[in-house]
Amino acid sequence: VTQDTLNEIVTTMLSGPAMNDYTEEMRIELLQLATLLIRHAGRQLMDHRKDLIKFAWHHLKSDDATVKHWAYVNVCRFIEVYETPPKIILQVFVALLRTHQTEAKHLVRMALDVLTPALARRLPTPELIKATKWTKKVVFEEGHGLSQLSHIWTLLVNNAALF
Repeated sequence: VTQDTLNEIVTTMLSGPAMNDYTEEMRIELLQLATLLIRHAGRQLMDHRKDLIKFAWHHLKSDDATVKHWAYVNVCRFIEVYETPPKIILQVFVALLRTHQTEAKHLVRMALDVLTPALARRLPTPELIKATKWTKKVVFEEGHGLSQLSHIWTLLVNNAALF
């Protein structure tokens, strides 16, 4: 993909006033496209980081669960590829730890599979310790249901070296 094409995609489709007119299905497709672009053309998109994160962050507040969770996948891919403030990384990580609804399970797992290995690279040691403490806290405070426990245990088993 050429640089001009990437510039056009970001400036025309992922930012600007047209974004408010998209249907939920279109938002999902654009979040998927943005996620793929960040993954495969991250260096070419360095100048558009602000637009990319604003696009995804805007969708984290969506009422539609699928849009919201694809936005989490996008933000996690962004964190994996680009430097991100530790406060934001922890905020996203904790939100994903607390999300265990059945309808969003595969997207939350996909987001955590991208984010969790990146934690060691993106967080300084004190913040990484906070992330592990948050995991423990979520287990103790919100681990009453089987789906929540299963969600956390899957994360722990899949990333045993980190925890």
